[in-house]
Amino acid sequence: MNKKLNTQKIAYAALFVAVSAVLNCLSAQTTALSLSLTYIPSIIAGIYMGPFVGFLVGALGDGVGCLLFPHGAWLPLLTLASGLTGVMPWIAKRIFGKNLAAMIAAAYLLTLVVCTLGINTTTLWYTFFRSKKTLWVYMGGRIMSQGLVLLLNAALTFVLVPFCDKYLKKLGL
Repeated sequence: MNKKLNTQKIAYAALFVAVSAVLNCLSAQTTALSLSLTYIPSIIAGIYMGPFVGFLVGALGDGVGCLLFPHGAWLPLLTLASGLTGVMPWIAKRIFGKNLAAMIAAAYLLTLVVCTLGINTTTLWYTFFRSKKTLWVYMGGRIMSQGLVLLLNAALTFVLVPFCDKYLKKLGL
């Protein structure tokens, strides 16, 4: 993996941001569930282009998606959590080394704990539900639904990574 941020890497990062923004606007939202595939571009960018680009893809993808197709008020902490999703593969790589399957699984587990349940759930609870229910009740309701969403994202990532591995490594990313 080339550590330098070159024109090619910037172009692919922009492509991942665009994909993330489109997936953000295609998200299905209900009161109980937010079905989104926006984790995939951030995780893949984090794997192949490093934590800085992974963070930018997640944060800019969320920001652009919120600007173009808002689902409600923009909450900066949710954008921070989206950015951190792209950093999780780097953290997982420090733990598991070159074992790609373990790294992807750990990245999604870290994303679930830190970003989804930690930052997102706390932010949404504080903003919308703190007068109606406790944080733990709200988190309990989100654990299963968001765990399933991340499981779907992880499964799709496992399907996409061999193609990305073949194509992006050939390009030197």
